[in-house]
Amino acid sequence: MAHNLVTVGVYFMELVIAYVFFSLQGGAKRKTWVCWTIGAILFSAGMLEYILFPSVVWLSTLCYGVILFLFGALAFDISWGQALFDAIILDVLAMVWDFASISVVSFFTKTEAANFSDQPSYYLINAVVSKTLCFISCIVLAKYTSKDRNAVRFPLIFYLFPFAVLAALVVFWSVCTSYGISGWYLLFLAVLGMILMLAAVLLFVSFQRTAQRENQIISLQNQLEKIETDKRYYDILEKQNEDLMIYAHDTKKHLSAIRELNDNPQIETYLSKMSERLRRYSRIGHSGNRMLDVICNKYSEECALHGIQFELDLRLANFKYVDDLDLVAIFGNLLDNALEAAQKSTEKKMALLTDRVNTYDIVTVTNSCDRPPLTRGRELLTTKTNVRLHGLGVKSLKKTAHKYGGDCDWYYDTELRQFSMTVMLLNRIDSSKQP
Repeated sequence: MAHNLVTVGVYFMELVIAYVFFSLQGGAKRKTWVCWTIGAILFSAGMLEYILFPSVVWLSTLCYGVILFLFGALAFDISWGQALFDAIILDVLAMVWDFASISVVSFFTKTEAANFSDQPSYYLINAVVSKTLCFISCIVLAKYTSKDRNAVRFPLIFYLFPFAVLAALVVFWSVCTSYGISGWYLLFLAVLGMILMLAAVLLFVSFQRTAQRENQIISLQNQLEKIETDKRYYDILEKQNEDLMIYAHDTKKHLSAIRELNDNPQIETYLSKMSERLRRYSRIGHSGNRMLDVICNKYSEECALHGIQFELDLRLANFKYVDDLDLVAIFGNLLDNALEAAQKSTEKKMALLTDRVNTYDIVTVTNSCDRPPLTRGRELLTTKTNVRLHGLGVKSLKKTAHKYGGDCDWYYDTELRQFSMTVMLLNRIDSSKQP
């Protein structure tokens, strides 16, 4: 019975180590409790196999490798091939450190290797030693095999803690063998060793989570600074466009006066061409929202510069109730992503269309896109190298939409090779007028 309880503790340590390693490799692709549930089911199956067939080493090794493979592939954001490779590596590490810990500890403590399996306390202490060594190896390995080269890096001083645990376990073992401690005292020292090992693991886990939260905060601050910078840029554009409109308006008046004094047909033709050119500078937009007009005209010019066909229709909604910063966040992110994708596509097309359904205003941005977007379920993933500093545009978009009682969604048409992002906002002005 005691031996089976120790086996439960051993497999729990293996589950924790596997979770930490795979989370460093690619991050969880499901909710935390779902990942732990998947792991608990898989490792419980492995524990049952070991209890039923304790002496079949090759079967336990194979079973452990399969469990690691399924755990990595089902619960974490890594490919099946990467999960298989990682499972083999972890399986080999676990086996190597099991044999190494038995050999080394038995040599220094003069303990027979047979006692490790016969005595639950010895079995547990040996398991803690081997799993601690395996954990250190996994942390170091994850540093070089993680697909995110900017993943969390642990300070070197952190590695002193698992080594301190190893030293404490060797001391425990020496005390037990030298002074003939047995029974409950021996079991107590074994459990204490496991607690120390788990404490070292939790230290790494808590640091990893804290570092990830700090990275998210820094990324969100960068996103906010970008939005504020874009807002100042659009304010400057608006002032320049306003000055240009005034100049174009006055110039048209002067041309009209010259036309009244002119009798030469050639000069009349020349004046007509000048008036036609000035007409485009006197039209900044007609949505009724000056900031929205400036944003759309800026992207209209960029599309023309890159040879992208841009369709624009703001007649059905102008989003005047949306704060300027939020307007920049919504339309800036929508049009930035669309412009970048359209530039890389073959057809080079973009469209911004608005609609109104009851009390909701809807904007849909469609762009040509030769390849389907990278996704994790319904979550869009960035294609940029540094995922911590990029890929926040969609998150910012969702956050702003929720602020206005709305939401956003996307769709990719494989036949037309078009990507569409739709944002729906509650028009609080119209909704307040509803009976």
